[in-house]
Amino acid sequence: IVVVLLVSAVLGSTSVDAQTDEAELRDARAYAATYGVDLSEARRQLNLERDAGKLDAILSAREPDAFAGLWIDHRPAFRVTAQFTRDENQILQRQVAGTPLATVAQARTARSTLAQLRAQQQSLLPLARAVPAELDINVRENRVEILVTSVERLGQVARQIGAASPVDVKGV
Repeated sequence: IVVVLLVSAVLGSTSVDAQTDEAELRDARAYAATYGVDLSEARRQLNLERDAGKLDAILSAREPDAFAGLWIDHRPAFRVTAQFTRDENQILQRQVAGTPLATVAQARTARSTLAQLRAQQQSLLPLARAVPAELDINVRENRVEILVTSVERLGQVARQIGAASPVDVKGV
């Protein structure tokens, strides 16, 4: 009975691996078509995307007092950009040196950390609920954005609850 169970477990694992490979191939084909790269480059860039996600988690955990977020550009060239409020090049190099991200990662300086932006977003929740409005963190621009259908309504509510007038307001 033990032999049968082991064989069954191995065969089941192979089936899952084949499904995973098939899904990854589908993703790579779609990526290649979208961004005009060959299949090999699509696979490389998809792997770099996964690595960038891990880098985001690492920087959020290890550098909360400096990390201001990251994003991926696919065009004109594949690039991962990470922002920091200080020591941007040193912090980024410490994390990407010797990894595949080292050739595509770049650092930028930002005013506010991601933690500060999240805190600012939280402080604006009463205003957003009262207007109503949507709040969004624009990592690239390093700001919290308030998306409203009525700028006048936003001003009225902000005065009523004593909130400072938001700098970045976008009508939708």
